[in-house]
Amino acid sequence: MEMRPRTALLAGLGLGGALALAYLLLPLTLIPGLLMWAWFLSDRPRLPSIAGGLIAFGVVWLALVGRMSLACAADPTCVEPTGLGFWLAIGAVPLAAGLTLLLVFRGRLLHG
Repeated sequence: MEMRPRTALLAGLGLGGALALAYLLLPLTLIPGLLMWAWFLSDRPRLPSIAGGLIAFGVVWLALVGRMSLACAADPTCVEPTGLGFWLAIGAVPLAAGLTLLLVFRGRLLHG
């Protein structure tokens, strides 16, 4: 059964956000997360699901890592981990890719 594009986008947003949170809490969730992405790629429409998943993953990742960085900056005893830019890029790249997909194919997403 084929999902409507808006429904697929919402499903992608929900799953992407949940996977970002789960992966930050327990990195072993990468394997079930990859299985869910495989399911997204096998079902139609693929594009809204992927765009939503990337956007939500990036937003949740950036929010949590950014919040940690702000909390650490306010605490003089906290030592911020090295490579913070790398951790922020892990969220920024999927967010940018998802927004790009959404903008490029917005006509198909909104009218499909």
